[in-house]
Amino acid sequence: MTAPTAHTAVNALPRVPAPVNEPAIDWVPGSAEDQALQAELDRVSAAVTELHHVIGGEHVTTGETNPVVAPHDHAHVLATLPVAEPKHVQLAIEAALAARGSWSRLPWWDRAAVFTRAAELITGKYRLELTATTMLGQAKTYHQAEIDVCELADFLRYNAHSARIISDTQPDSVAGEWNYLDQKPLEGFVLAISPFNFTAISGNLPATPALMGNVVVWKPAEKAALSAQVVMRVDLRGLGRDEEALRRIGDFVELHVEQGRGLVDLAAPVALGSSILGHGRWRLEFRGQGNHAGTTLMADRADPVVAAALATVAVRDAAAATPGARATVGRFVPVPGGTNVIASRAGVWLDARHEDDAVTAALVERIRQEALRIAVAEGCTATMTQESLSPTAHFDRVLTADLGRVLGDPPVLTTGAGHDAGVLAAHTRTAMLFVRNPSGVSHSPEEHVEDADALAGVDALADVLHHLLREPAPTGSARDA
Repeated sequence: MTAPTAHTAVNALPRVPAPVNEPAIDWVPGSAEDQALQAELDRVSAAVTELHHVIGGEHVTTGETNPVVAPHDHAHVLATLPVAEPKHVQLAIEAALAARGSWSRLPWWDRAAVFTRAAELITGKYRLELTATTMLGQAKTYHQAEIDVCELADFLRYNAHSARIISDTQPDSVAGEWNYLDQKPLEGFVLAISPFNFTAISGNLPATPALMGNVVVWKPAEKAALSAQVVMRVDLRGLGRDEEALRRIGDFVELHVEQGRGLVDLAAPVALGSSILGHGRWRLEFRGQGNHAGTTLMADRADPVVAAALATVAVRDAAAATPGARATVGRFVPVPGGTNVIASRAGVWLDARHEDDAVTAALVERIRQEALRIAVAEGCTATMTQESLSPTAHFDRVLTADLGRVLGDPPVLTTGAGHDAGVLAAHTRTAMLFVRNPSGVSHSPEEHVEDADALAGVDALADVLHHLLREPAPTGSARDA
C-alpha cells in the first residue's frame, strides 16, 4: 500500500466516526442476497486461483507451489500457493522497513482513515468474495462466515475509535507545567502470524499494529490463504484508483481561485490553465553529534541543525539561480528538539517545482550535492530521500483551445499548485478555469475572491459546460441573479 504524500498542517482535532457493529445478513434461502452468494460460491469453487506473495506492492511467485484445498473436501483444490524462500522473507522485511519512515510519520487520523475505508469495502465491494472464500477455504457455514466478515469490519472501525481514545488520553499536569504523551511506533517491524480458523482475526492481527504506525510483515496460515488474499487485495486495490469510475468521466473542467498573481498582473478576472508544474518532495536528514548545549565548546560541535540551516539557504539560492523554478523548505525538525540540547539529527523537507521535469531533477541534484558539501564542512553526514514526485501535467490542448473560443480567448496561465484536473489529466481530457485572487496570496487568510470575479468564474464555467453538453446557454447569467 502506498502511503499518502504529506499535506498541509491540520489545526483541527479529528474524530473518527462513532463505530457501530456491522449488521449481519440473514442469507434467507431464495433471497437476492442468497442467490448472489450462491453465484459467488460457484465462481470460486470452479476456479483454481493462483495466489502470490505481495512484497513492496509487487506480486511475487516462485517455481514450487502447494495446493490449497477445501478442509471438508481434500480432493477439491481451490488455489495454488507459491512456496516462499528465505530470500523472499528478507525482501518482505526490507520492504516493510523501507515504508516505515513515511507510514510512521502520518498523523494517526490519516492511518485511521485507511482502515475505516477498508471496513466499508469489506462490507460492500468485497463482502460476497470474502464470505465465499471463507466458507470454502475454512469450511464454514453461511452464519459463521458472515460473523467473520462483520467482525473484521468491526475490528477496523473500533480500533480506529480506540486509537483516538489513546491519543486523547493524556497525563495530568501540575501548575505551571504541561505534560503530554505522544504515541510512537515500535522500532523495526512487527511479524504477524495469523491462524487458520478466523478470517476476522487473520485480518486484524496485522492491521492493528499498522494502525498505530508500525510496519508489518504478515504471514497468514497457508490453509486460510484464499480468504487472506482477498483481505490483502482490499488494501492494494480497493483503496487505489477506481478504473470503473474513471471510465465514467468524460471531459473534466475544474474552476479554482488562482493561487498566485497572474490574473492580477493581467488585469483579467478569468483565465484558462495550460499546465501544472512538475513537483516533488524530498527529505534531507543531517546527522551529527548530540550533546549538551552548555558543556560543549563551539569548536567541538558537529551540529546538524547548523548544517540543515545552511542547506535551507542553499535551497533558496539554487532555485533563484534557476529561471522558472520554485524550491521551498516548509518543514524543519531537530531531534530531540530540546532548548539546551545540541541535536543529534535534523530533518529538512524540500518541495521543488519546475515546468520542465529535467530542470527539476537537475535542481534537486544540485541541492543534494550542496547539502553533502555543507554536511562534511560541519562535521555531519547527510542523506536525501525522495518522498513523492509528480511530472508536469498538461491540460488537453484541443479542449483548452475549444473552451478559449467559447469564452472569447481569455488569458492562458500555467500554475505551480496541484489540482484535481492535473491528477485526472493522465486518464481523460481535462481543463482548468482560474478566478482572480486580488491579493495574489495563497494558503493564507489573505487569499480571497471579489464577488464580481466569482460571478465571472461561475458564468465561464456554465458557458463551457453548456457548450460541452451541446445545450443552448440559458438567458441571463449568474450576474443577473
